[in-house]
Amino acid sequence: MPIDVTWHSRDDKILLWTIGETWELDEYYQAFNLTKVMLEGVEQPAYAIVDATSLVHRPRAGLMGHFLKVLRDVELEMLIYVRRKDSPPLVQKLLGLVVRSPSIKVRRIHFTLTVDDALMHIYRAGSSI
Repeated sequence: MPIDVTWHSRDDKILLWTIGETWELDEYYQAFNLTKVMLEGVEQPAYAIVDATSLVHRPRAGLMGHFLKVLRDVELEMLIYVRRKDSPPLVQKLLGLVVRSPSIKVRRIHFTLTVDDALMHIYRAGSSI
């Protein structure tokens, strides 16, 4: 699957989305639905790391609206987007504004350049790790 969803650490409630070079919206929603199933019955706080460092092509049509659906429907203490160094800053700016909306269930969004940095944010936030 171009978007792979696994537990980075089940005990510490850290999900890892690994996004391949290309993906389509149906694959995105498969990953989204799997995320919801994986988080069923998991006590909060839970965390998600989205590793997009391999991403080359993303669907253009209404992408922000699709991403917002995840932010509205999945409860997370923190979502960390691991981006490529050359990715445009627009997505980061838009998500920084969106997370302030009362309909968003994700409490915090951070952006990093590595999964290790993402884990550091989670550890600092008080995970039991």
